[in-house]
Formats: sequence, structure tokens, C-alpha cells
Amino acid sequence: QPISGNKIADTILHTKTKSAKDAGIDFTFEGGLSALDALSEPDICGLLANAYDNAIEACLTQEHAYIHTKANTTRNHTYIEIRNSIPKKIKIHSNQLKTTKEDNYNHGYGIEIMKQIARKYHGSCEITSTDTEFIVEITLLTTTK
Repeated sequence: QPISGNKIADTILHTKTKSAKDAGIDFTFEGGLSALDALSEPDICGLLANAYDNAIEACLTQEHAYIHTKANTTRNHTYIEIRNSIPKKIKIHSNQLKTTKEDNYNHGYGIEIMKQIARKYHGSCEITSTDTEFIVEITLLTTTK
């Protein structure tokens, strides 16, 4: 059953929702991604699969973990915000993850790929962290005709 309005995104969402729920992670999605029809299938996969794989991995070590996605489309842009719970603040400098040897998981895997894909569509992929949340904000130019 479709959720987002984009076939590829829906396939990824269904798979990742199941992985998250199986691991006891609260997974929510609201909004629409129909404008992602402007992107190639590998690019949609690269953006969403990397974001969700990182988020799920980060959540595996936590109780009451969650991954919440909000997607909005305007006439020219698609904005996707994915938030996941984290056990402690992640160091980020100049939109790059600062990994330390003590990190027992590597949240950074795939983020560079996501940034490259976002740039290809004249957009951006920004990462931020609070003490309790890791936030990925993807903005893409998806002009609807």
C-alpha cells in the first residue's frame, strides 16, 4: 500500500518500517514524496536507504528508540527531515561527522553519498545533532511541471 506517492520511496519505506518495527523502533512517516519522480531510481534509493540504515543502526542500542520522517513538497522543492533518537550527542563540524575511536557505531556511513545526490539535484543534505536526536535534512530541487 502506498504511503509517500513515489513507488521506489514506498518500497524503501515498507522495508525500513518493517526492519525498525522488528527491532522495536517506533517508525513514523508523514507527508508526501510524489515529487521524487523527478529523481532517478538509484538516487532515491541512495538518499533514503542510507538515511534509514544509519538511523536504524543508531537506534539498535537504545530503549524507546524512534525514527520520525516528515516530507514536504512545494512547487519547486522537496524537503525531507529524518530524526532519530541517539544515546548521546554526536560531534558534527562543518556538516561532517567527527568520528572518535570510542564511537561504537559509525553513523557517518553513506552521508557523503547522500550529500552528492542532493547536490546533483541542486539541493543539500544537512546533518545536526542535539543531546538526544540526530537530524538529517534533505532539500532537493524537484520542480513540478
